[in-house]
Amino acid sequence: MLNLNWDIAEDIKKRVERPDSTPEKPQYFDLFNLTDKDQADCFVLNDPMTGRFNIEKGRAIVRMLYVICEEQCKEREISPEEFGKMLMGTPFSAAREAFMEELGNFIPDPVRKEMFQNILSLADGSQLVALSEGSRILGEKSTALRAQIIRTLNERIDPVWTEVMEKLEKAAEEAGTTSASKSAEGLG
Repeated sequence: MLNLNWDIAEDIKKRVERPDSTPEKPQYFDLFNLTDKDQADCFVLNDPMTGRFNIEKGRAIVRMLYVICEEQCKEREISPEEFGKMLMGTPFSAAREAFMEELGNFIPDPVRKEMFQNILSLADGSQLVALSEGSRILGEKSTALRAQIIRTLNERIDPVWTEVMEKLEKAAEEAGTTSASKSAEGLG
């Protein structure tokens, strides 16, 4: 059972780096400031453009879960690495869902709790919007690219075609026949 309290939240704030952290500017999860959009984005695990699972965000969630469950893990002699391996696949999804519910319950102010839930909803919704928009843009670019290719081919083929036809006409005239009569002779 997950039990998030102020002491654990302080521990997470000191120990669990966010996926958007850099060596130059380390950033840690501050569960007392869940309305920070950049931090809230770290809880959305699928990439908005590809829909792929973001492994760094997933690892950060596992690290937070370990801090929450650390006492129980120590009692059972489970290392952080073993804990992470136990959370592969379906167990991860169930643990994340329980964590998100506990996280929502952790926010004492109902207004801030609603803001956090709205930020998460927007982030999840923005993924769908981003995927839809990306698909639309790709469709438009694909259509524009096809039109450009056709224009370019026509621009390059038309002069060559005209030149070939002129040479055929000239050759036919020199041979004493027109290309139309040669074509008719070839059929007969």
